[in-house]
Amino acid sequence: MQTLKNDPGSVSGRVQDPPEEHLRKKVTLISFLCSILVIYIHAYNLSIYGIDSDSGGFARVVYCLESYWRSTLSEIPVSMFFYLSGFLFFRTYSPDKLLAKYASRAKSLLIPYLVWASADFLVMGLLSILFASRGILNMSGPPLTFRAWLQSLLFDPLGGLWFLRNLIVFVFLTPLLYFLLKDRAGLPTGALVVLLLYLNLRFSVVPTLRGLEIYSLGSWIGINHKQAALKRDRRLTAVSILVLAVWFFSAFRWNSVFTEPLMLTAIWFALDLFRLPSFPWWMHITFFTYLAHALVLEAAEKLFLLAFGRSPLAALVDFLFMPVVLFLLLAGAAFILRKRTPKLWGVLNGGR
Repeated sequence: MQTLKNDPGSVSGRVQDPPEEHLRKKVTLISFLCSILVIYIHAYNLSIYGIDSDSGGFARVVYCLESYWRSTLSEIPVSMFFYLSGFLFFRTYSPDKLLAKYASRAKSLLIPYLVWASADFLVMGLLSILFASRGILNMSGPPLTFRAWLQSLLFDPLGGLWFLRNLIVFVFLTPLLYFLLKDRAGLPTGALVVLLLYLNLRFSVVPTLRGLEIYSLGSWIGINHKQAALKRDRRLTAVSILVLAVWFFSAFRWNSVFTEPLMLTAIWFALDLFRLPSFPWWMHITFFTYLAHALVLEAAEKLFLLAFGRSPLAALVDFLFMPVVLFLLLAGAAFILRKRTPKLWGVLNGGR
């Protein structure tokens, strides 16, 4: 621990964590909160309960609540995951570490992706067979064939796993990204590449490139300005909090191609207002939560619908509380897996 009373990077006069420790804590907190937001995004249930913009009465209240939540927060978690992934990967990268990085990401990304994408494929196929005739599925499951499984893995992963698929593609592109994003001759040449990627890919319809623009921004920072993420400054923190407040309490949301990186950066530096505690183990299961939630949530919501039927109240209870119940279930499963079957847990959680 160190005292930073005379350090202009200190947010306050009290004792602060060392920069690297504070960075790790911020990554843990942001990742945890984003994983919870991802669950809430996938808990959006208006269509399955027959609620739309023309609904009246209490159904209209439910529609407004879920629609506002989705429009306000739906872009944050996945974008932040890409942003942090690029930064964290490249802040410790150099060309001589390429093979080691590939081997590490094969264990932490590729193997879990194959396991969880296959599990999601199987569960959704079975749910489609079991519940299709009851009219409670808001999406059709895949046919349980080898060709459909391979198609799912390569082009259309279920359960939101497109993010992990794309991240694997971006890691494969590491040599090219490093060459393009590395600043040269004292000029921010990499920043120009990021800008061009951002403007060209922000609205890209190429599935495997979705997210590359924000991943590249994080990568550029990790390659050229890794110390910037460690910076702590009262003025920067105050401006970040102001930016977030203006964004949250106004109509200014993700309606600009430049809004997203501004918000993500503001979130990062706004947390410097606090001295973060040491977080409990269950806040470190973000990767497992992200991978497992869709598979469990899909089944749980269908059972909830069978038990309580379609009504605006059921839709609201489902949306508000199912993610909480789901996380408690996943935390319990993680606890058991870590204690009883550590090898299986290592595979499912990518060795984290």
